[in-house]
Amino acid sequence: MRILFTGLPYFSQQLVDDLNEWDSENKYVFLNTYYSKIDQIKFLIYLFRTDLVVSFNGAYSRSRALDVAIFFKKKIMMQWHGTDVLKAIESSKSNNLDRKYIQYATHFTDAVWLQQELESINIESKILPFKYLKEQPKLNQCFKTLDAVSYVAKGKESFYGIKNIITLSQQFPQTTFHIVGTNELGYKTAKNIKFYGWISQEADRTQGRAQTGR
Repeated sequence: MRILFTGLPYFSQQLVDDLNEWDSENKYVFLNTYYSKIDQIKFLIYLFRTDLVVSFNGAYSRSRALDVAIFFKKKIMMQWHGTDVLKAIESSKSNNLDRKYIQYATHFTDAVWLQQELESINIESKILPFKYLKEQPKLNQCFKTLDAVSYVAKGKESFYGIKNIITLSQQFPQTTFHIVGTNELGYKTAKNIKFYGWISQEADRTQGRAQTGR
């Protein structure tokens, strides 16, 4: 059985890698149909031999990849996250929610409150844990300084509160604010804010050792 994943690149690829390691009987493939033209072409090729398409985010507006999957009558599974649910609610209020995918797909989310919010706009979903944090090594030394770390999604900086983070950095100049997930995009920021974009797991460990002085 071949299962094809689309959606959020970092989390989708991580989940696919783990599934392939855990389940050798089936084949899991991630294609970045959002940002990669090559993967968009691969999606069309892989789709013919695919049994299930998993969208690692809820679709509240048009998706060409899902349109093709529906055309070829492929099963579709959607995994709803916080931002997806919020956008779907906003689209529903403005009568712009595309229900074609909602009516066709099977829906899952990983929190009861998200499930309740989906129900408020007539989207039935089941609870399925699909996000996790890998166990981190225990620190045996204290941090030399107090730093702050925050995730801010690229292209959604305002939604994730980048302006509030900038304000805090100005109020606490002795604290360094580490921002992962996005790069600096022309914001006027203080010197104590550092942007990293997406970082690898090894880079994350290296940064942790540097902060603890090890």
